Amino acid sequence: MPRPCDWARLNSGVYMQSYAFGLLAGLMTLLGGGANDLLDYMPTDVFWKAKHTDVTVVSMLEELKERQGEDISQLIKDLGAEEFGAREEAARKIILRKPVVIPQLKAAVKTSNDPEIINRVNLLIEELSNAAKGSEVRKLMAIRALGEKKDKGAVEALRKLTDSKEMFVAEYAQRAIAAIEGKAAPAAPAVPIDQDLWTFPKDCGIVAQVHYAGLGRQVDVRKMLDAMPMLPAEQKDQMLSEMYTQLLAIADQIGNIRIDGGTLGVSSDVGNKAGFAAFLIRGQYDAKAVAAFMKKKQIAVQNIGDTECFNPDGATFFSMPGNDRALLLTG
Repeated sequence: MPRPCDWARLNSGVYMQSYAFGLLAGLMTLLGGGANDLLDYMPTDVFWKAKHTDVTVVSMLEELKERQGEDISQLIKDLGAEEFGAREEAARKIILRKPVVIPQLKAAVKTSNDPEIINRVNLLIEELSNAAKGSEVRKLMAIRALGEKKDKGAVEALRKLTDSKEMFVAEYAQRAIAAIEGKAAPAAPAVPIDQDLWTFPKDCGIVAQVHYAGLGRQVDVRKMLDAMPMLPAEQKDQMLSEMYTQLLAIADQIGNIRIDGGTLGVSSDVGNKAGFAAFLIRGQYDAKAVAAFMKKKQIAVQNIGDTECFNPDGATFFSMPGNDRALLLTG
C-alpha cells in the first residue's frame, strides 16, 4: 500500500464521469472555499432577512429562549385508545403542537407500558424532530449573530449554552463569547480520521486523506463567484440568490452539516468493468434527517445488512452509519 498523503487542501480540477465522482468533486469544490460547516456559506444578514427578522441583540436573545409546550399527557393517553379514529386524532393534535412537545413524548416512551402508545410516540418523535431542524438552524444563526454584534450584554445568555448537548450549540456559543470578549476562538476538537486508513481493503492502489481546518470561518460566496470568468454580474447575482434559497431550504430540513475531512481509497484495478473508489467522510450531522431528506427526494434506497444504503445511479452507494461519518462507494 502506498504511503497515505495528508493534504491540507484538495483542488478539484479533474473531470470525472460517474455520478459518485462528480458528487465528490462538487463536495471538494464547495469545501475548498475554506469552511467546514454548511451554515458558513450563509451570511447572517441574508438568513435573517429571509426569515423576516431584524438582527438586534434583543431579537437574537429572544430566539435563544427555551419554550415549554403545553401539557399533552391526555393526548398521549389517547394514542392508546380503542378507537382507531381517536388514536389518529390524538396524533394529529400532537403534531400541531410542534417540536416543543418532544421532551414530553420522550418521557412517555420511558414510562408507558402500552406498546401501541410507545410505537406511535416514537413515530411522532421522528416526525417532529425532522420538523425541528429549522428551529435548530435559527438557534445557531442567532448565536452567531450575537457574536458578530459583540454586545457584552449577550454573554450571560450565551454562557448558559456552553454546556448544551445539542449538536453544534456549545461550540457556536463558545466562539460567540470569544468574539465578544476579543479572544481567540477555541481550538477545534481533534478528529481521529487517521484511524480510517485501516478500514480500506488492502488492494487499494491509492489512499489519501484530506483535512479541513476552516472551523468557524465564514465564506464570502460572492467573491467565489466573482472569481469565475466569463459570467456577467447579473448572472452571478442570480446564481447567488438561487444558491442561498436552496441552502436555506436544505438547512431547514437537515440542519447544519460539518465536514472535518475524509479518506479516499481507489482500488489498483480500475478499468471499464473493474475497480472501486470509496470516500469515508468525517464530520457531524443528523444522519436520520439526511436520510429522510434523501427519501423525500425519491433517491432509491436498499438495506444491506442493517445499513440503509442510498443508490442514486445504479453504481453508487451512499450510507450513513452514524452522526459522525458517511461513506460514498462506487465501482
